[in-house]
Amino acid sequence: EQHRQMQSLGDALIRLSLDGFEHLQREQPKLRLFLNLAPSQLCEPQLAHALLESLRSRGLEGQQLVLELTETTLLEPLPAVLHNLEQLRAAGISLALDDFGTGYSSLVMLKSLSPDIVKIDKTFIQAVGNDPRALHIISLIAELAPRLGLDLVAEGIEDRATMQHLINLGI
Repeated sequence: EQHRQMQSLGDALIRLSLDGFEHLQREQPKLRLFLNLAPSQLCEPQLAHALLESLRSRGLEGQQLVLELTETTLLEPLPAVLHNLEQLRAAGISLALDDFGTGYSSLVMLKSLSPDIVKIDKTFIQAVGNDPRALHIISLIAELAPRLGLDLVAEGIEDRATMQHLINLGI
């Protein structure tokens, strides 16, 4: 992004990701691709059209794709961003709020973006066993998620004890 190459790099990464996913999906039809988008990609007016065309040309459905967005991407949503998200959602593509809990406006993002999935940042997950405050925060998120119809994903699980804590919380 710093060298204004994100558009071409982003396009290449999307193409490579979809090519690889197309092959995997034939053997695992229920598999979904989680794809990170850079803030500058989301601002491109033609993003939704190009992405949907890439899916169609590979015989893939929107429901097979989840776009991961960081909170910083959406702090000041531009009209192009909102238009892209609206078109992508209409095509069945899910939105995931990535690194949840690390931004300045996490709860505002839950309200304004209405994501389908929230990915709890690994800094909270990795502190579950030794930081009661982290466990309380994760517990609150786990209680809130079903009320908002959100699926939860925990990032950075490194041991079975942490995994069991999260399973007990319904994550």
